[in-house]
Amino acid sequence: MGYFAQEVYRRPLTIFELMKHHVMTDVFHALAHGHQVIGGEMEPWPFGPVVEPAYNRLKHWEHKHEESGGVFQPAEYEILDGELAAYRPCASFDPDDMSPAEVDAMNRAADLLRPMSFDDAYRFFHSDDTFMGRAYNRALRENRALAWGEIIDAHDQIEGSNLQHLKRRLISYG
Repeated sequence: MGYFAQEVYRRPLTIFELMKHHVMTDVFHALAHGHQVIGGEMEPWPFGPVVEPAYNRLKHWEHKHEESGGVFQPAEYEILDGELAAYRPCASFDPDDMSPAEVDAMNRAADLLRPMSFDDAYRFFHSDDTFMGRAYNRALRENRALAWGEIIDAHDQIEGSNLQHLKRRLISYG
């Protein structure tokens, strides 16, 4: 997340932004290589897919920060108060910590998400006209996590790709 905050946006990021970039980095890496970068099972939450343990960690830190009157700061992030809490990574981004494939997936996530308004992001993650929306809606209807095979199928249907070979290589981190 340091890459997104320090290199792409050059500002602290909200939980919403961190979650969406986590999800789409994993999606783009899985679509290219058959496995996630960060990992975790994506649950269909009201504002789109979320990796619950990642969200809970950030939200726990935010509550501790609020309860301490702003004194508590986790080692990984500085939490900045505002209308929405924002997270500034404490460690500097080091490009040597990531493979070119991981950086490519992160760049694809940023290229997709950065120009989106909240409403655009909501539509992307909820509309049956998008591959993520299609997989999200199916998981939501069936009250379960998003399935990687369904993300690939929806991507193939909407984008005109053929990534079926990736299904044999999928590695679940959930």
